[in-house]
Amino acid sequence: MKDNLKIQFAGSQGTGKTTLFEEAKKDSDFKEFLFSNEKVRDLLKKKKVTINEEGDWKSQKLIFDEYMKVLDQKKSLISDRCIIDVVSYTLWILSFKEMSEEEKQFTRIETERQLSILKERKNDLGTVIYFPIEFNVVGDGIRSMKKEFQKEIDLIIRSTLRLNSIPYQTISGSVEQRLKQLKEITFSHVQMLQRNEKM
Repeated sequence: MKDNLKIQFAGSQGTGKTTLFEEAKKDSDFKEFLFSNEKVRDLLKKKKVTINEEGDWKSQKLIFDEYMKVLDQKKSLISDRCIIDVVSYTLWILSFKEMSEEEKQFTRIETERQLSILKERKNDLGTVIYFPIEFNVVGDGIRSMKKEFQKEIDLIIRSTLRLNSIPYQTISGSVEQRLKQLKEITFSHVQMLQRNEKM
């Protein structure tokens, strides 16, 4: 299989990204892929970031820079999140969180940095798969359980995709249906790349 085939998930918290990611990890069809996840959880364990409604520009910068490494990866991979998600949470902080003028200024600068990098590197994203809200948020002790927050993030993610002209595929349905859709999307890209190599 051709290297550097990136599949990146995008969607608000509690939309089933991790569930599908874990199913794909166990599936032999994806045995040649690297799996990139736990970046936010690892930073949380090290007490380097705050997230959800408590997030701030410093945390978002660290998280964004971690997901930038996915763009530089040369092996085929599936990532449970991508920089689109991070940009969207940073935009939420700038738009909705109460903070001092100084914090707002730093958040604005970080938001502009992230959006600028996203525009420059959008062709390196690979295949973006968007997860719509289809069911209630299931608590995991980390993600926010607030429906309004989930809806706000979802709206910002869709706006970020649209305003930056980022092509994406939507996955929905049961876990089995989503896994089938993921395979169809992934391996249609593999076949297209193989055809292009033969030309």
